[in-house]
Amino acid sequence: MIGVVVAAIWSIDRVGISGDHFNTRGWSSLGKFWGAAARPTLTNEFMALTVRAAATTLSFAIVGTVLSTIIGLLYAPILAHRFWDQQRLSATRFRAARTTMLWLVRAFGAVPRAVHEIVWALLLVQVFGTDPIVAVLAIGIPFGAVSASVFADIIDDASPHAHNNLRAAGAPRLAALTYSIGADVAADVTGYVFYRFECAIRTAAILGVIGAGGLGYQMQLSFQTLRYSDMWTLIYALVIIAGVVDMWSSAIRRRQARSNTHCGDMRLSPPDNDAIASREITQRHKPSHLMRWSFLSLIAAVPVAWWWIELDPFIVLNHRRRSLLAELVTSMLPPRYGPGGFSALWNAAVDTVAMSVVAIGASVALGLLVAIVGARPVVASLPRTRFARSVGILQRFTARASGLFARAIPQHIWAFLAALVLFPGAWPGIAALTAYNTGIMARLFGEALEDLDPRTEELLIASGAPRRSRLLYATLPAAAPRIIALSAYRWEVIMRETVIVGVVGAAGLGRLIQDDLVARDFAAVTSTIAALVVMTIAAAAISKRLRIAMR
Repeated sequence: MIGVVVAAIWSIDRVGISGDHFNTRGWSSLGKFWGAAARPTLTNEFMALTVRAAATTLSFAIVGTVLSTIIGLLYAPILAHRFWDQQRLSATRFRAARTTMLWLVRAFGAVPRAVHEIVWALLLVQVFGTDPIVAVLAIGIPFGAVSASVFADIIDDASPHAHNNLRAAGAPRLAALTYSIGADVAADVTGYVFYRFECAIRTAAILGVIGAGGLGYQMQLSFQTLRYSDMWTLIYALVIIAGVVDMWSSAIRRRQARSNTHCGDMRLSPPDNDAIASREITQRHKPSHLMRWSFLSLIAAVPVAWWWIELDPFIVLNHRRRSLLAELVTSMLPPRYGPGGFSALWNAAVDTVAMSVVAIGASVALGLLVAIVGARPVVASLPRTRFARSVGILQRFTARASGLFARAIPQHIWAFLAALVLFPGAWPGIAALTAYNTGIMARLFGEALEDLDPRTEELLIASGAPRRSRLLYATLPAAAPRIIALSAYRWEVIMRETVIVGVVGAAGLGRLIQDDLVARDFAAVTSTIAALVVMTIAAAAISKRLRIAMR
């Protein structure tokens, strides 16, 4: 805790709280933007454009999610400890070799995971232009690496009973893995795929910054031409899509959580009856009808999305594209420092860390406030009168709508808005990251509060404790470990997200990458990306240690 406080104080001092950071001339433009919220453009022509842009964003998300799932499922088995524990190298004298090989495959998967989607897009656009393949690969590659890591953890956490029984009966290794552990983890994998789909929609909108098309691209055009009414039509469309997918994904995870809770109450058969135990373990994680039909719907939507964006996967085999790719790789190696040398890289890296720490602190505080206001247990604790119930419903709806709105608008749009009233530097990026991640944290914290065991609070209610006491002595202490763990994980993500606001003018490594790309100094881009990868992996390690400490 002392380290967290010291890091926060240092970060605030680094970004600077003294001095004039506000651009008073931009307040009128910001006022015009918010004023246009009440009069979005609703002409037939623009509504048709909005529908087409929304279909493009959804198509990118669908195809990118399916690609990432395929990558994750193919790579996860060799990332899992269970795979290496069953190899012939498990003998004591080969333990070092096994550990080294596992470390290598995990390091290979960590690099694409550490590079943000926008960086992948900025590099791929040098080869493929603004072809739809750029958006699909920019989503599929890093999301696939993240999915592989998560799927590997799910495989390692699965019960080994069914697998051991099949292996003892003579089943091949792959068949035993597929029909035992595969069935056991199907529900968890399905739930995570739809969480990734939810994230992919937001990422597809962000990729508009590189001209990939969709709602994000149209938002950027409308903002650049100061057509705020047009922009609000696009924002409302994105909020509706994000809201529908948000509820869909939440319903799947709630169904999964109820299933897992029911499983946790089951008593497994005695150890000498492994066959019955294996059947119980397989059945207890059986995907629900909602999960099954949701997954089938996502798969069925792939051909439609493929057709809509006119995706041509064979473009990667085009001789011209392969030549451009070879030229890009050659120009990126060996890495070297940019015009400012090591000093510029170091200062940008320090600014990135400071921005991420301030942004996570602010978004955690604001997100927790929104989550408390909108959480079902808190609203339920209001007096049971008709007026109080009406106030509670309105309170919960307003809080949840605010969180949805905050996370539905892409970070680069928040950065553009912040740049209207803040001078260039770290603060526009911090403001954009805080606004966006407040919505994310409100969603995560809200779920953490609603998943709590209500019995502790019920005891306080029965004893006549006031509402504030119930919140301070029951709800928040019980949710604190999960809130801290989620905050630690999100800090790791914000470290990567600083690149998004950097490419639109904020400080940090993202700004350095953008400057190097404009100068076509790809060797300098490589060194900046390498620094970002190292920082992200370090943040992930710190985040993991904090999450383990909170268990």
